[in-house]
Amino acid sequence: MNFEEFKAEIIRRAKGKYSGAFIGSLNDVIDYPSLMTVIKQEFRLLVKRQILDAPFIESHKTEFNAHGIFLNENVNNGFLLAENSPIVVARGNSIVIARDSSSVVARDGSSVEAWGSSSVEARESGTAHV
Repeated sequence: MNFEEFKAEIIRRAKGKYSGAFIGSLNDVIDYPSLMTVIKQEFRLLVKRQILDAPFIESHKTEFNAHGIFLNENVNNGFLLAENSPIVVARGNSIVIARDSSSVVARDGSSVEAWGSSSVEARESGTAHV
C-alpha cells in the first residue's frame, strides 16, 4: 500500500466517526511524517472511535513503528495501543491506551488511559486514567 492509499484508508475509516475538520486536515498532508503527526495529535480519539485499532496498526506496523506508534510492545517516548496484551512497559513521555484486559506499567512521565478490564501500575511520575 502506498502513501496515498494509506491516507485514503484513514479517511475512509474516519468518515462518519470524526469531524469534517479532522478529515479536511488529512487532505493537506503530503507524506508519512506529516500524516503521523496528525495521528499523534488525535491519538486518543482515533483509538476511542476505532479509526485506529489493533488489526489496522498491525497490518501497517512498519509505517506506524517508524513514526513512534506501537501495538502491544514496550515503548519509550511513543504512542502505544495495548489491546489484549500481556504486560507492556511505557517509559519516557509515552501516551498509552490500554483496553481489553491489557496490563501496563507506566514509568517516568508516561500517561495511560485504561478501558475495560485493563490494569495499570504507575511508577516514577507515571499517571493512570481509569
